[in-house]
Amino acid sequence: MKYFFHSVTLCLLVLALLFWIDSTTKYREFTYKVEAELMTKDLRIQQLEKEVRVLRTDMDILENGFEK
Repeated sequence: MKYFFHSVTLCLLVLALLFWIDSTTKYREFTYKVEAELMTKDLRIQQLEKEVRVLRTDMDILENGFEK
């Protein structure tokens, strides 16, 4: 009976350890995915900012000509 309680306790500890490892792995994967999405969104924002600058310059040239 003594070994039965030890084995049950050991099984519970192993299950707790496996659950901790699984949750840590899922958290890391989630953070990597979020970081990748943020990087792609930052690149897209930078591209759009460049495009807006070019469009503003074009609008300024159309309104005022090449020389002010």
